[in-house]
Amino acid sequence: MPELEDIIGAVAVVGARVSSLVLFAPVIGGAAVPARIKAGLVIALTALLYPAYRPRVQLGTPWAWAGILGGELSIGLLMGLTISFVFDAAQL
Repeated sequence: MPELEDIIGAVAVVGARVSSLVLFAPVIGGAAVPARIKAGLVIALTALLYPAYRPRVQLGTPWAWAGILGGELSIGLLMGLTISFVFDAAQL
């Protein structure tokens, strides 16, 4: 049985990647979609993707937390920007 700290860490890691992806995604990341809808989508996607996540690193120290969350945020950011660039290229 996983401990509460492991569950919170896994949810934070999944949520960081999903939130940065949703922030920069072409359709749902725009100003036309209200912030509540984006937040609800992030929570729903995090809840759906959490069971598929298997922690690979122990999140013991705060520096480890910051490094892993920063990496997940940057991966989500790059994924969202890449999708946005593809959509912009198609529109051009």
